[in-house]
Amino acid sequence: MEDALIGAVCGQSVLYDTTLVSYRDRIKKEQAWVVVGQETGIPGMKRKRASGVPCGNTPIQEAILQALQRDGQLCEDAQFLNGLLPSLKRLPPDTKEYVKFQLHKVIFDATQFTLNLEPV
Repeated sequence: MEDALIGAVCGQSVLYDTTLVSYRDRIKKEQAWVVVGQETGIPGMKRKRASGVPCGNTPIQEAILQALQRDGQLCEDAQFLNGLLPSLKRLPPDTKEYVKFQLHKVIFDATQFTLNLEPV
């Protein structure tokens, strides 16, 4: 479920990209959270205080908090690669295969470079 949540939030740049004008638009953010809730099956925000601030944590916020509290389940490398996954999925098939090949090539070259530096 965490992977689906991460992917859904990554698809809604209005939630995290501070360079966007729409980042400050509360309505667009609420709509983005509703979309995240629909994609993940977690209900979105319903209750609000008179000030417009949600009461307590929403189910989406709870899911994010639970995912963050599970330290150590995914190593740093796995988290990095999971962060690339939504961008990779959006690429056309030919481009996606090229990018995957280039990633393999970079790792292979780095491995060969390390091996060549070791004393014989």
